[in-house]
Formats: sequence, structure tokens, C-alpha cells
Amino acid sequence: MHTILSFQAEGRVRHQLIANIWKISRSGTPDYSKPTLQNYYRNYLQINLETLKDASPINSPHYMAYLYHAEWNRHKLFSTNLERGTGFKPVFELIKTGYKGKFRDQLLFQAIKSLSEYFHADIAANMHALTRCLTDGNYLHALKTWDQQQQAAYPFELEDTDGKIHNLKDFKGKVLILDFWFTHCTWCVRLNAAMHSIMEKYKRDPDVVFLSVCLDVKKESWKRSIAGGKYTSEGVLNLFTNGLGRAHPMMAYYNFVGAPQQLIIGKDGRVVSSKPPRPDMGMNYKVKRAGEKGALKPDAKGTLNNPPAKAFIALIETALGARST
Repeated sequence: MHTILSFQAEGRVRHQLIANIWKISRSGTPDYSKPTLQNYYRNYLQINLETLKDASPINSPHYMAYLYHAEWNRHKLFSTNLERGTGFKPVFELIKTGYKGKFRDQLLFQAIKSLSEYFHADIAANMHALTRCLTDGNYLHALKTWDQQQQAAYPFELEDTDGKIHNLKDFKGKVLILDFWFTHCTWCVRLNAAMHSIMEKYKRDPDVVFLSVCLDVKKESWKRSIAGGKYTSEGVLNLFTNGLGRAHPMMAYYNFVGAPQQLIIGKDGRVVSSKPPRPDMGMNYKVKRAGEKGALKPDAKGTLNNPPAKAFIALIETALGARST
């Protein structure tokens, strides 16, 4: 018991250190250059595999979480491409080659569950190969059960501005891109500005449908915001959470807290990504002052060349599959 508690304590401390190192590396602070942080990682946070000869760490949730995040953050810290959507395989290779037995199986299982938020489509496409990496029957069964639970999209029923109800089944055979927003959400305005260029790219594609889901409680507020043009764009289907706002069960289903949030659903009604890269991240927008009308419409070329936007588009293309041009 003492050994397990020791690993729990060590795991919590090291997990926090790993998280702080990554945050500092993204802060741009001159005193903490990337090479300096990389050296700190090598000297003080490198994993001691000799420790894993003891079976105790596997019974310590905090220590196992630290091991996973150590590999995930090592990849981010030493990688030359840090944008979400660049792939999950490097992290899996680090775990596959660095660990053995139940340690490897548990870390692979944890990595699949955690990275699925970012690389859902890639993981789904490679699930058969991933299951072959697991040797422990318990983890294999747990992974298959989890996979079945994660795939299905929430069967929503939402009202449009004319009072018509739309549900998930109505869009079978279409790729759905959902944006969740609420009135007075500045980041929602920014995201809509970035999404405008992406919607323009697919506006003539009958297989892609954009849904704008408002989390306002009052219907009048929702309709005023649509008319203002800051939160939605022409060509989207505007939907309302029927007065439930952020308490709508769809929010809990996807573990969404607040807004903006985005969701991509494939043609088969299964989730492609519940946490895609945000197309507006890294872009600079001048938020209009109170009383100013109209939406922000950034330069289309700049938006479409933004790495997170390119990664977002890649997810849409993956969902669409191979098509003749």
C-alpha cells in the first residue's frame, strides 16, 4: 500500500510539472526557450523504465496518467509541427516501443481514449490495427466496448427559425458541421468569422451541411442575434436548443462546457470529431464595438492557410471520403 501511495503522490507532482512545461513552451516567454525546456525534460522528467519493473505503478491512476501525458507532451515539446490534426501515430509509436505488457496496453488504451477527442477520424479508421496492438484480453474488451459507445452521434431534435423540427436522421448521407454559440460570446463571433471562409469553400457541395446551434434560453434573443449577422453566416441552418440552452442533453453527451464548441458528424451518423481544431486559433480579429452591425469577414486566403483551419478542412475531407473530382 505504501508503494502505491508513493506512486500516486509522485504521479500527481510529475503530471503537473509536465503540464506546466508545455504551457510555458507555448507562452513565448524569452527566458524559457524551447531548447531550455527540452533539456529540463531530458534531465528531470525523463521516465525511468526501471521503475516499471515493479507492478505497483499500474495500480496507481495518477502515475499512469503521468506516463501517458509524459509521452504526449514529449511528442508536442520535441515535434516540429504542434498543430492539432497532424496525426496521433507518433505518440502511439512512443508507447509501443517504450513499454511492455500490461503497462503498454493500459497506456495505449488511455491514449486512444484521450487522443480520440483530437484525432477521432484517424483513430476510427485505424481501430482494427490498434486493437491488434493489445495483448491483454481485459483491455481489448474494454477498447471494443468503448469504441461502440463513442461512435454514435447524439440523436438531436432541434427547431429552426420557422418552427420546423430537424433531427439527426434527416441528414443521413451528409457530413454535418455543427457550431454551438450563444449571444454575447466574443469567441463565438471570432469562430464564425473564420468558419465563413470554410462555408464558402463547401457551399456548392450537396454532401456538406452546416448547422448553427444556439444555446440561448430566449428565442427572441436567438433571432435577434441571427439578424445581427455576427454569430452565423448565410447558408447555415440555424437551430435552437428549445429553450434549454447549455442544459440541453446534447451538451452533456459530448462533455461540452460553454461555447464556442464544434462537432463534425459523418455520413453514417457517427462522430468524426467532437473536438476539432479551431479554425480561428492563431488569427487576429478586430472585434467590433457595441452597436456596430455586421459580421467579421477575414481574408479567405489567410483563413484557409491557417494551420488549424487546414486541419479542420482535412477532417471534413476525411469524412467525405474519396470522391471523383
